[in-house]
Amino acid sequence: MPILSCLYKPKARSFRNFVAQSFNMNATPETNKPAQSHPAIKSKKHVLWIIIGVVALNSIGMSVVLPLLPFIVGKYLSAKQVVFGMSTLMSVFAACTFFAAPVFGALSDRFGRKIILLISLLGSVIGYVLFGLAGALWVLFLARIIDGLTAGNISTLFAYISDSTEPKERPKWFGYMGAAMGIGKLGGPALGGLLGSIALGLPFFVTAALIFISGLAVYFLLPLR
Repeated sequence: MPILSCLYKPKARSFRNFVAQSFNMNATPETNKPAQSHPAIKSKKHVLWIIIGVVALNSIGMSVVLPLLPFIVGKYLSAKQVVFGMSTLMSVFAACTFFAAPVFGALSDRFGRKIILLISLLGSVIGYVLFGLAGALWVLFLARIIDGLTAGNISTLFAYISDSTEPKERPKWFGYMGAAMGIGKLGGPALGGLLGSIALGLPFFVTAALIFISGLAVYFLLPLR
């Protein structure tokens, strides 16, 4: 409990406060102060597009598995159990994301946005590679648990946008994030079906490679926050 209380201890520009500030809600006097943008981000707005790209890749990862699940799960379960196995895999992924999001938000407040974002991207790469290499049903579940937990970085991504933009610009960038999620959900199944026709594991290796490249971009181009 002391560890959890330490993680959620209120501090300047915390995850809880940036939500109130972003949507002009009644916030504490601390959150009513204008956000102090990092000079590198103010002078190079294109850096924010890296965050939008990460959001799109997260969304692709959530949906790329959809057209392939019946074939992948069918390798380990009977025809009558495939639907149950598919729904369980998707539920596990969603539950892990749900519980991880506030934790990642609190950790990013304490240790910084960039380091938590890099850890989450590395976890997603591991999850996709495991899913592509899976030789047993339990490996599929392990891969989706790892990927689901690290996909909780959406709270960190929103906080990064909020920290790096002026209040009047946030609706625009939040809108870009929403559009990136939509594009990812549309492109994920298409990518999965196209590459899956070549090899079932190929879409996951390609997604892992794209996320690894985005991690390099985050490491080299995003300022430390």
